[in-house]
Amino acid sequence: MEWKERFYRSDWKLRDGPLLDGLVKATTHRRLQKGEQVIQIGDPQSHVYFLLDGILRGYFIGADGQEVTDCIRFRRGDALTSCLPFDQPSPLSIQALVESEVLVLPTAALMELFQFPELVGIYNQYLQKSLENHWRVKVALYQYTARERYLWFLQEYPGVLGKINHKCIASFLGITPVTLSRLRKNLREEAGAGESLLIEKCSG
Repeated sequence: MEWKERFYRSDWKLRDGPLLDGLVKATTHRRLQKGEQVIQIGDPQSHVYFLLDGILRGYFIGADGQEVTDCIRFRRGDALTSCLPFDQPSPLSIQALVESEVLVLPTAALMELFQFPELVGIYNQYLQKSLENHWRVKVALYQYTARERYLWFLQEYPGVLGKINHKCIASFLGITPVTLSRLRKNLREEAGAGESLLIEKCSG
């Protein structure tokens, strides 16, 4: 069984049939080097990417000309695309933060396969998951202190801290790299065993 067929069977729970055949036929595999971009701001959304392994981020350019990390994806099966309709240019650049592997599905093929209700259901599940994640991030950014945001990140993104540039994490959390460094130092120095264990568990 091919790797892409295994993905659709195990992750999407698809069985034999024309939908699975169509997806397998249209899908390709791509290895990404650290720093490689799969899409840039303004590019047509001609493909949808699904993460097999690695860590990627979506980012845009802020008013000050600096990159702003909008999302970080590290879970197998995560969709790497913007929230806009496929016929609109991408508002985000999507970049690999470590060596990564993705499945590549042309949006034209995806649109054709929407004739299958099962795929529409899977697509809606992705949308629901994306909305829920978006809301959790907004709550963290606007209702949590910088310290709470950092601890939230450790819980929600286990194992990511030691693998990617801390500048990206700081940008994602809406704090400066200096603040992030200070938080990490302060938490390491605190005597609270509970917090120390939490940080050790989530960072490793």
